[in-house]
Amino acid sequence: MTCYPDISTYLNWRYAVRQFSDKKVSQQCLDQLLTMTGLSASSYGLQPYKIIVIENPALKKKLVAHSCGKEKVSTNSHLLIFAADMSDIRTMIQHYFSVFSHVSTIPAPKMKAMEENMRDALTAMTTEQQFHWASQQVNIALGTFLVSAASLGVDSCPVGGIDTKAYDDVLKLGEQHLKTVLACPIGYRHRNDQSADAVKVRKLLSELVLNITS
Repeated sequence: MTCYPDISTYLNWRYAVRQFSDKKVSQQCLDQLLTMTGLSASSYGLQPYKIIVIENPALKKKLVAHSCGKEKVSTNSHLLIFAADMSDIRTMIQHYFSVFSHVSTIPAPKMKAMEENMRDALTAMTTEQQFHWASQQVNIALGTFLVSAASLGVDSCPVGGIDTKAYDDVLKLGEQHLKTVLACPIGYRHRNDQSADAVKVRKLLSELVLNITS
Protein backbone atom coordinates (compact mmCIF):
# COMPACT_ATOMS: atom_id res chain seq x y z
CA MET A 1 0.00 0.00 0.00
CA THR A 2 1.39 3.38 -1.04
CA CYS A 3 1.91 5.86 1.76
CA TYR A 4 1.46 9.55 1.03
CA PRO A 5 2.81 12.47 3.05
CA ASP A 6 0.46 13.96 5.60
CA ILE A 7 -0.77 17.08 3.83
CA SER A 8 -1.88 18.57 7.16
CA THR A 9 1.81 19.20 7.88
CA TYR A 10 1.93 21.64 4.97
CA LEU A 11 -1.40 23.21 5.86
CA ASN A 12 -0.24 23.89 9.40
CA TRP A 13 3.11 25.23 8.21
CA ARG A 14 1.72 27.74 5.72
CA TYR A 15 0.26 31.11 6.65
CA ALA A 16 -0.38 34.42 4.91
CA VAL A 17 3.12 35.90 4.94
CA ARG A 18 3.30 39.57 5.87
CA GLN A 19 7.01 40.09 5.21
CA PHE A 20 9.21 38.25 2.74
CA SER A 21 12.98 37.88 2.90
CA ASP A 22 15.32 38.67 0.00
CA LYS A 23 15.79 34.99 -0.82
CA LYS A 24 14.70 34.13 -4.35
CA VAL A 25 12.63 31.19 -5.46
CA SER A 26 14.71 29.26 -8.00
CA GLN A 27 13.44 28.85 -11.55
CA GLN A 28 13.39 25.08 -11.07
CA CYS A 29 11.23 25.40 -7.96
CA LEU A 30 8.92 27.92 -9.66
CA ASP A 31 8.50 25.65 -12.67
CA GLN A 32 7.66 22.73 -10.40
CA LEU A 33 5.12 24.83 -8.51
CA LEU A 34 3.42 25.97 -11.70
CA THR A 35 3.39 22.41 -13.05
CA MET A 36 1.71 21.19 -9.86
CA THR A 37 -0.84 23.99 -10.05
CA GLY A 38 -1.59 22.99 -13.62
CA LEU A 39 -2.87 19.66 -12.29
CA SER A 40 -5.64 21.42 -10.38
CA ALA A 41 -9.28 20.49 -10.87
CA SER A 42 -11.05 22.63 -13.47
CA SER A 43 -14.49 22.80 -15.07
CA TYR A 44 -14.44 20.46 -18.11
CA GLY A 45 -10.63 20.50 -17.77
CA LEU A 46 -10.54 23.78 -19.73
CA GLN A 47 -8.47 25.81 -17.24
CA PRO A 48 -9.98 29.16 -18.35
CA TYR A 49 -7.29 31.30 -16.75
CA LYS A 50 -3.67 32.38 -17.04
CA ILE A 51 -1.04 32.65 -14.32
CA ILE A 52 1.13 35.70 -14.95
CA VAL A 53 4.57 35.65 -13.34
CA ILE A 54 6.19 39.00 -12.56
CA GLU A 55 9.76 39.30 -11.30
CA ASN A 56 10.56 42.84 -12.51
CA PRO A 57 10.85 45.05 -9.37
CA ALA A 58 9.72 48.24 -11.11
CA LEU A 59 6.60 46.60 -12.49
CA LYS A 60 5.71 45.09 -9.12
CA LYS A 61 6.20 48.50 -7.51
CA LYS A 62 3.66 50.04 -9.90
CA LEU A 63 1.04 47.63 -8.64
CA VAL A 64 1.42 48.55 -4.95
CA ALA A 65 -0.71 51.68 -5.45
CA HIS A 66 -3.50 49.46 -6.77
CA SER A 67 -3.19 46.96 -3.91
CA CYS A 68 -4.28 49.09 -0.94
CA GLY A 69 -0.63 50.06 -0.48
CA LYS A 70 0.43 46.52 0.46
CA GLU A 71 4.21 46.57 0.08
CA LYS A 72 4.43 42.76 -0.02
CA VAL A 73 3.10 43.05 -3.58
CA SER A 74 6.53 44.40 -4.52
CA THR A 75 8.84 43.00 -1.81
CA ASN A 76 8.78 39.34 -2.78
CA SER A 77 10.57 36.86 -4.99
CA HIS A 78 7.83 36.65 -7.62
CA LEU A 79 4.38 38.16 -7.94
CA LEU A 80 1.81 35.89 -9.54
CA ILE A 81 -1.39 37.24 -11.03
CA PHE A 82 -4.28 34.84 -11.60
CA ALA A 83 -6.38 36.15 -14.49
CA ALA A 84 -9.61 34.93 -16.06
CA ASP A 85 -9.33 33.94 -19.70
CA MET A 86 -12.02 35.89 -21.50
CA SER A 87 -11.18 34.68 -24.98
CA ASP A 88 -13.74 33.01 -27.25
CA ILE A 89 -15.05 29.87 -25.55
CA ARG A 90 -15.60 28.04 -28.86
CA THR A 91 -11.92 28.50 -29.66
CA MET A 92 -11.00 27.39 -26.15
CA ILE A 93 -13.03 24.20 -26.53
CA GLN A 94 -11.67 23.53 -30.02
CA HIS A 95 -8.09 23.80 -28.78
CA TYR A 96 -8.83 21.50 -25.84
CA PHE A 97 -10.15 18.76 -28.10
CA SER A 98 -7.33 19.16 -30.61
CA VAL A 99 -4.96 18.24 -27.78
CA PHE A 100 -7.30 15.68 -26.20
CA SER A 101 -7.69 13.77 -29.47
CA HIS A 102 -3.96 13.05 -29.54
CA VAL A 103 -3.80 11.54 -26.06
CA SER A 104 -7.17 9.80 -25.75
CA THR A 105 -8.39 6.46 -27.08
CA ILE A 106 -12.05 7.55 -26.99
CA PRO A 107 -13.74 6.83 -30.35
CA ALA A 108 -14.12 9.88 -32.61
CA PRO A 109 -17.97 9.89 -32.57
CA LYS A 110 -18.07 9.86 -28.78
CA MET A 111 -15.43 12.58 -28.59
CA LYS A 112 -17.43 14.68 -31.06
CA ALA A 113 -20.51 14.28 -28.85
CA MET A 114 -18.47 15.37 -25.83
CA GLU A 115 -17.31 18.48 -27.68
CA GLU A 116 -20.85 19.38 -28.73
CA ASN A 117 -22.10 18.87 -25.18
CA MET A 118 -19.41 21.18 -23.87
CA ARG A 119 -20.25 23.85 -26.43
CA ASP A 120 -23.96 23.62 -25.58
CA ALA A 121 -23.21 24.03 -21.88
CA LEU A 122 -20.77 26.94 -22.11
CA THR A 123 -21.24 29.06 -25.21
CA ALA A 124 -24.55 30.57 -24.08
CA MET A 125 -22.82 32.43 -21.22
CA THR A 126 -22.78 36.21 -21.18
CA THR A 127 -19.48 38.01 -20.68
CA GLU A 128 -20.34 38.52 -17.03
CA GLN A 129 -21.21 34.85 -16.59
CA GLN A 130 -18.01 33.79 -18.30
CA PHE A 131 -15.94 35.94 -15.95
CA HIS A 132 -17.76 34.49 -12.93
CA TRP A 133 -17.21 30.95 -14.20
CA ALA A 134 -13.53 31.54 -14.97
CA SER A 135 -13.02 33.24 -11.59
CA GLN A 136 -14.40 30.16 -9.84
CA GLN A 137 -11.79 28.05 -11.64
CA VAL A 138 -9.10 30.52 -10.58
CA ASN A 139 -10.06 30.07 -6.94
CA ILE A 140 -9.92 26.29 -7.26
CA ALA A 141 -6.45 26.59 -8.81
CA LEU A 142 -5.37 28.98 -6.07
CA GLY A 143 -6.14 26.36 -3.43
CA THR A 144 -3.96 23.85 -5.29
CA PHE A 145 -1.27 26.51 -5.70
CA LEU A 146 -1.12 27.39 -2.00
CA VAL A 147 -0.82 23.78 -0.84
CA SER A 148 1.68 22.98 -3.59
CA ALA A 149 3.81 25.97 -2.59
CA ALA A 150 3.78 24.88 1.04
CA SER A 151 4.81 21.35 0.05
CA LEU A 152 7.88 22.86 -1.64
CA GLY A 153 8.69 25.08 1.33
CA VAL A 154 7.67 28.23 -0.55
CA ASP A 155 5.71 30.91 1.26
CA SER A 156 2.77 32.78 -0.22
CA CYS A 157 0.06 35.29 0.53
CA PRO A 158 -3.04 35.56 -1.67
CA VAL A 159 -4.09 39.19 -2.07
CA GLY A 160 -7.68 40.10 -2.84
CA GLY A 161 -9.28 43.52 -2.56
CA ILE A 162 -7.04 44.89 -5.28
CA ASP A 163 -8.05 47.26 -8.07
CA THR A 164 -8.32 44.60 -10.73
CA LYS A 165 -9.12 47.08 -13.50
CA ALA A 166 -5.94 49.01 -12.71
CA TYR A 167 -3.96 45.76 -12.75
CA ASP A 168 -5.42 45.02 -16.18
CA ASP A 169 -4.37 48.47 -17.40
CA VAL A 170 -0.83 48.34 -15.99
CA LEU A 171 -0.22 44.86 -17.36
CA LYS A 172 -2.14 45.49 -20.61
CA LEU A 173 -4.16 42.34 -20.05
CA GLY A 174 -7.18 43.49 -22.04
CA GLU A 175 -5.12 43.12 -25.21
CA GLN A 176 -4.77 39.42 -24.37
CA HIS A 177 -8.44 38.93 -23.40
CA LEU A 178 -7.53 38.51 -19.73
CA LYS A 179 -9.05 40.01 -16.58
CA THR A 180 -7.31 40.05 -13.20
CA VAL A 181 -8.95 38.02 -10.45
CA LEU A 182 -6.35 38.12 -7.67
CA ALA A 183 -2.65 38.39 -6.93
CA CYS A 184 -0.35 36.14 -4.93
CA PRO A 185 3.23 37.06 -4.03
CA ILE A 186 5.57 34.18 -3.21
CA GLY A 187 9.00 33.87 -1.64
CA TYR A 188 10.38 32.96 1.76
CA ARG A 189 9.26 34.35 5.10
CA HIS A 190 11.43 36.98 6.72
CA ARG A 191 12.87 35.98 10.08
CA ASN A 192 11.23 39.08 11.60
CA ASP A 193 7.75 38.24 10.34
CA GLN A 194 5.90 37.80 13.62
CA SER A 195 2.87 36.34 11.86
CA ALA A 196 4.83 33.11 11.41
CA ASP A 197 4.27 32.26 15.07
CA ALA A 198 0.63 33.31 15.23
CA VAL A 199 -1.86 30.67 16.32
CA LYS A 200 -4.24 29.61 13.57
CA VAL A 201 -7.85 30.46 14.38
CA ARG A 202 -10.22 28.13 12.57
CA LYS A 203 -13.78 26.97 13.12
CA LEU A 204 -14.38 23.68 14.91
CA LEU A 205 -15.72 20.96 12.64
CA SER A 206 -19.02 21.21 14.50
CA GLU A 207 -19.24 24.85 13.37
CA LEU A 208 -17.90 24.30 9.88
CA VAL A 209 -19.73 21.16 8.80
CA LEU A 210 -23.46 20.76 8.36
CA ASN A 211 -24.71 17.19 8.00
CA ILE A 212 -28.08 16.82 6.30
CA THR A 213 -29.56 13.40 6.90
CA SER A 214 -33.00 13.77 5.35
